[in-house]
Amino acid sequence: MPETSDESAFTYTVRYSKRKTLAVAVKDGHVTVYAPKYAKMSAIDAFLTKERDWIIRALQKDAKRQALRPVFATGGHFTFLGREMTIEVSDTATTHFDIARGICFVKSGIEDATESIVSALQAFAAQYLRMRLEKFAASRGITYRSFAMTRATGKWGSCSSDNKIMLHWQLIFLPVAEIDYVIAHECAHTVHHDHSKAFWERVFELCPDYKALRRSLANRAIYAFEA
Repeated sequence: MPETSDESAFTYTVRYSKRKTLAVAVKDGHVTVYAPKYAKMSAIDAFLTKERDWIIRALQKDAKRQALRPVFATGGHFTFLGREMTIEVSDTATTHFDIARGICFVKSGIEDATESIVSALQAFAAQYLRMRLEKFAASRGITYRSFAMTRATGKWGSCSSDNKIMLHWQLIFLPVAEIDYVIAHECAHTVHHDHSKAFWERVFELCPDYKALRRSLANRAIYAFEA
């Protein structure tokens, strides 16, 4: 059975298994320690003391990410291309966005607008990301095999060995500059399918501010939404 304990600034859950080493993970504001089946609490406490600074930093980083989490309810908010949007109920037949006014209108009578808003955002993202990638690549003489939007959690984007580029729909929450960095990153992979020095030099050519944008992106998260 998992055991929950206190270690000064945070609580944690221990999960025992047949693994041979101790490990720690931070997710959704919770610390989980993965321990060998017969690990002693003294060993776990010593491990946590050693990793304490990393855990505190990870918790702080996770808190920043969760603070940016979209709230899909009346009066809620989310960012749309980096701009704050509020949610209002109207007599509209479908969910739509008034970007100039920063308002997302949803149909009245819907208790949970998550499914409606996510669906509308994904439809917009599919067209916007395709257009953004096409424009970015064309202006820089880059060719790729195909584009697809992904809903899978984990990565903002990917480029396969045969240059098929995939971009996550939740990029739509980010400022345009960060979206362009992700696009530049994947476009660089059409030439360098690794993260070698040559790859990063190519990223710099495509996006000179990539280092600052990469740091900013590290504070973002891809969220799971329950419709």
